[in-house]
Amino acid sequence: MALVNVRKEVTFSSGHHSWLLTDVTGVEIVIFTAFCESILGLAYETRERYATVVARFIDYLYEIEILGGQVAHTRTVINRALKTYIELLRCGKEISFTNPKYPARPNDVAREIKFRAIAQKLGITPLASNSWSNTLAALNRFLAITAELEIEAYELALLKGGVSESVLARSSRDVRILWDAVNGARTLSYQEIQHIKTTSMLGGVTRFKGKLKRPKALKQSTRQSTQMDINALDFPEEYFPALIEHTRTYRDKARWSLLIGSGIRQSEGNNLLWGDINFEKREVYVFNPVVRVLGRNVSIRDSKLRFKGRTKTETLFREPYKSQFFYFIQRYREEEYRLPPDGNDFVFQMLPDKYLGMPLLEANDGSLTDLFKGAVKRARIPGPQVNAHYIYTPHSLRHAFGAFLANEVGLTDAELQLAMGHKSPLSSRKYRNTKLDSLQRKLERYDRSVIYGQEDSLSPTAPTSLK
Repeated sequence: MALVNVRKEVTFSSGHHSWLLTDVTGVEIVIFTAFCESILGLAYETRERYATVVARFIDYLYEIEILGGQVAHTRTVINRALKTYIELLRCGKEISFTNPKYPARPNDVAREIKFRAIAQKLGITPLASNSWSNTLAALNRFLAITAELEIEAYELALLKGGVSESVLARSSRDVRILWDAVNGARTLSYQEIQHIKTTSMLGGVTRFKGKLKRPKALKQSTRQSTQMDINALDFPEEYFPALIEHTRTYRDKARWSLLIGSGIRQSEGNNLLWGDINFEKREVYVFNPVVRVLGRNVSIRDSKLRFKGRTKTETLFREPYKSQFFYFIQRYREEEYRLPPDGNDFVFQMLPDKYLGMPLLEANDGSLTDLFKGAVKRARIPGPQVNAHYIYTPHSLRHAFGAFLANEVGLTDAELQLAMGHKSPLSSRKYRNTKLDSLQRKLERYDRSVIYGQEDSLSPTAPTSLK
């Protein structure tokens, strides 16, 4: 979902790919820049995830006018806004402030209407259970940065803004006193004033209220959590035709046929060059992109090439997805692909006119996930039984491939490791989960063999072969 109240741009900082956030007036949001600089030592995919999380959080703060507004808020108001954001991440547009056991209070009903509209406008949907840890880690790290920057803001107000120490002392209890003081300081730029206002509010709340925590309602037993995660990760293959029907570009039809048919990661698909596809033999190869850039100066684009250590260049490609991929990739090349101005050879490109010809690997992960989720919603594909509101992500296609090989084909751990490109067979065992529908099909075949004498791989004399 695109940001509504702020704009995020790609930039380069200290030799690393980074991001810049500006408000509607084009002024840099300094706290976001400081946050991005604080995570430069992390892996690229982690930094990108953290930057996306924090940018959306800041977008929310602007939407409810905690940031960017003309009124200073008390710590109580800000803390309540932070807690509400966690509820939005838990419930999305289904957020509720009323209790069916008690009569609804007018204020609660009004808040419910307001924040449901905000969730709709900002595209806030319930987080998957396995996304909470890195989301909260990013948010808490950001709030910790604002607490550190609060000291810098006070120094700026004191040394350059001419604000007295007595005003600063009283501001630690009521930030509105500081706002009134800096609003009239002609020696401070607009950007400096906004920086002081932002950090003095958020930093103070963090210092007094501590960290954001995972909602208690999400805590489940280990057994329940594991079962939900396993089932939710595998895309239901019976709905794949509907997914393709509601996918708007040949590029994405090809990408998703590739992911479910070969089990490669989305990032590996984005790294593909045309030379990695053998159209004559109908084969796709996944090469280590790091090896390709050795001996060359690393560009911003090269810094976005991701590789999780796949040990096998060749891919297995199963039908009918293999035929679908080669059909869709041909239509994509004929109707949507354009020769890039810089001569790059990446297969998948951005398609909007503004970015036409740019490699898809330069797109934000969140926007690529939103493309997939949008098709899932349009196709009305239901979530798993344990979580009907769950919306599948592109990675669920890889899990569907792994689960098929493990549970339907019956590959050994070593074979599954090779097919999935894992370094360790332990990584492949997560796909080995027996499902009730698979057991039911085996039992039906067994029944047919007993009643009608039909031969089947599941022998009636060996029912213990059920796995």
